[in-house]
Amino acid sequence: MFHLRKPDGNNRIIFIRQKELNEAHETIKLSLQPEAEEIISRYKAGEESAYLLNFESKYIAYNSFIHFISKKIGEIAKIAELDGITLYWARYSWATIADSIGIEEKIISKVLGHVDKSIAGRHYIVFDWSRVDRANRAVIDFVLRKGRKQDQ
Repeated sequence: MFHLRKPDGNNRIIFIRQKELNEAHETIKLSLQPEAEEIISRYKAGEESAYLLNFESKYIAYNSFIHFISKKIGEIAKIAELDGITLYWARYSWATIADSIGIEEKIISKVLGHVDKSIAGRHYIVFDWSRVDRANRAVIDFVLRKGRKQDQ
């Protein structure tokens, strides 16, 4: 979230996971989902900024941002009485939910930014990112349905 640029003309954010910058990397192209609007509006960067969110102006460096987020996740975990929650829980949770509702592993890997190591995948296949959009939508809808059932 720290380095996200403003969306392109197709309402798609394009980024590379920071962890992958010094290695072969996958450029991730995600469509913004409506549920992200509240977060975006709360933390939106100014018009003059190239970034989507204002974290670049609030934190000196990426590492200080990560430290702040990790601290806040720890506070939430303590309130929820959960041990060991980390930043990676969101990735693990998304992947686990996606797998449980039948999303294929290749799509899960794309969303997570894993590099396709096959020759065909790296050089010859133009990936259809709408498949990722459908997977994200399916996971969001699953979580929201499950949340509504628990509220009843």
